[in-house]
Amino acid sequence: MKKFIYIISLMSITLSTLYAATTQLPYRSEVVLQSKIETIPYQFTVNYENEEINPAQSFIINGLSITQDGETGLFTIYLSDGNGNKTVTFKAIITPNRFINTDAPESESDTDVVPYIINGLTEDEQNVYEAVRAPGFKDGKEIGVFRIRWTGDPDLQTGFYTSVNTLDISVE
Repeated sequence: MKKFIYIISLMSITLSTLYAATTQLPYRSEVVLQSKIETIPYQFTVNYENEEINPAQSFIINGLSITQDGETGLFTIYLSDGNGNKTVTFKAIITPNRFINTDAPESESDTDVVPYIINGLTEDEQNVYEAVRAPGFKDGKEIGVFRIRWTGDPDLQTGFYTSVNTLDISVE
């Protein structure tokens, strides 16, 4: 009898363990990971040689010889780190102007002034240049290098000559 009770007890423990194992549902849970990436807007800087140009004021380059063909040093357009979820086109509009004698403004020189692109920008139309950035995070980099060139005029009158050139950069 003792043996019988022992076998019955053993069977009931075994059956209850099997029953518990078959009725327990498998564990399932979702783990959702989220992140928000804030927009980092692109910022531009323009350097002449190694000096940053302040866009709030005129940048003056003195001591140019305009009686002969010539050119400035290097202008470099830098783009800061930035991100975005679409392709972005950067436009640089370089508007050159002839040299004018400020002592005799009515006299105009024959000094053609033109931008000369060295690398990074492609000409879209006259004096309008583009650089394209694909979507996603991009490290800051140089997007264009150029000089301003002129044809000299050996017949210029004496005086103080100025050529005001503008550089407009935009994002489209």
